[in-house]
Amino acid sequence: MLLATYGTFRKGQKLSDYLEHLREHGSSEVMEITGLKLFVVGMAPGAKITNNPNDKAVIELIEADISDEEIQDTLEVLDRVEGVAYGLYERNSIDTPRGKALIYTKCGDMNECVKITDWMEWQKKGEAEKRKAMSKAGELAIYV
Repeated sequence: MLLATYGTFRKGQKLSDYLEHLREHGSSEVMEITGLKLFVVGMAPGAKITNNPNDKAVIELIEADISDEEIQDTLEVLDRVEGVAYGLYERNSIDTPRGKALIYTKCGDMNECVKITDWMEWQKKGEAEKRKAMSKAGELAIYV
């Protein structure tokens, strides 16, 4: 299984435990890839696949050697957490240096959201800096 994660599922983030079994049965690597735009959507990250080489994002690429049954179980959990049935996120695939990887992308318009490159770097910003960026993007009402 090859999975690209860019936000709250990355190692050390609040949902990373959901993927720890994958990391234990394989490897993970943080890398920058092209063709993906990241956004701050309220207080969570979202991504859109653009296939534009000028769009860059930092991801954690997890490669795990697990059974088909374990893959299915993992995807069912991720689909629930990501709200796939409710149209919050959708499961897609994206090209990476190691091949096609599964990735969850945000549904809907993100034109007024803050564009970022790395969720971990966004997390390090102070509250005042985040509010200023979100206010300029027209998203402050969602964040406050």
